[in-house]
Amino acid sequence: YAYKNGGDFHGNYAVYDLGGGTFDVSIIRVDGQEVDVLATNGVSKLGGDDFDRTLVELVQAKYQDQTGVALDPEDFTTNDAEDEKKSLSKRKSVLIRVNKKIVEITKEEFEEAISTLVTQAELLCESAIEEAGLDAKNIKSVLLAGGSTRIPLVRESIERVFGQKPLDSANVDEVVALGAALYAAYKGDRSQLSAAQTAAIDNINVTESTSRCFGTLAIIHNEERDERALGNTILIHKGDKIPASVTETFYTSYDGQEAVLCRLTESTAPETDPKFVKIVWEGELKLPSDRPAGQEIQITYSYNANQMMKCSFVDVATSKKVEIDLSMTQTSSEK
Repeated sequence: YAYKNGGDFHGNYAVYDLGGGTFDVSIIRVDGQEVDVLATNGVSKLGGDDFDRTLVELVQAKYQDQTGVALDPEDFTTNDAEDEKKSLSKRKSVLIRVNKKIVEITKEEFEEAISTLVTQAELLCESAIEEAGLDAKNIKSVLLAGGSTRIPLVRESIERVFGQKPLDSANVDEVVALGAALYAAYKGDRSQLSAAQTAAIDNINVTESTSRCFGTLAIIHNEERDERALGNTILIHKGDKIPASVTETFYTSYDGQEAVLCRLTESTAPETDPKFVKIVWEGELKLPSDRPAGQEIQITYSYNANQMMKCSFVDVATSKKVEIDLSMTQTSSEK
């Protein structure tokens, strides 16, 4: 959007991306073609496919009410539902022929059935605005991406959250692919670009931020209860600018401790309770025996622009360490 408008974007914007399978919302600050990501949120299983399945279930239920017989899934598929879903974005009802029967689905029925999914997206938008430290009134415009943003109920939801109609001056089906092409040129080897291509991206600048919190599990002293218990300590917070690198010092818990269990945790919020975090990786750092408690263990997390996390767990006294590289797909190789 910023590129197509010739850099004529200045202020805070929301990017609302609802495609076939996923939903993402980002709050960004734009100055011309410089883009700073302030906050991002989303869910990996929310999109047009879910709306299609919901419509299939509606048709199945109505068909069974009419005939007393369960509808064979092959007689009305999600592909069929997608076509009818598009029609319901323009019409108040559709008549669907299934096995010589006519099933009517109204726009109102469809919208009621998908309302919980749309509400889920609303909550994620509100959370992203809050994480960016803004109010909806501070958002200059909402930029759309993904074909599912054409659904009228989705448009109404966006207006309800942001208090304004969204902007869709770009083709919502193509905007992600076009943006990805620009981003690839921006991030890639510019020596492979033509002079015209290089000139086209010279003014683009994107500052990214983390979309999750990353921490580790360690024994923490609870001052209120005056007790020690296992807790989650955040090293890299959601919204930290990328690249990010943080080093924190921890200490061994008891005399004669011969190993430290090294764990990398992930969460969507700064959780301290281990029950509410996901352990992405764990390993073990062996320690010399016969040492008193309180030996320094330095933990460093480095998150780069290629979405790779490098972690190191170091016994300061001996320089013995465990290192791990993790991709966003959580594949890793221990060194």
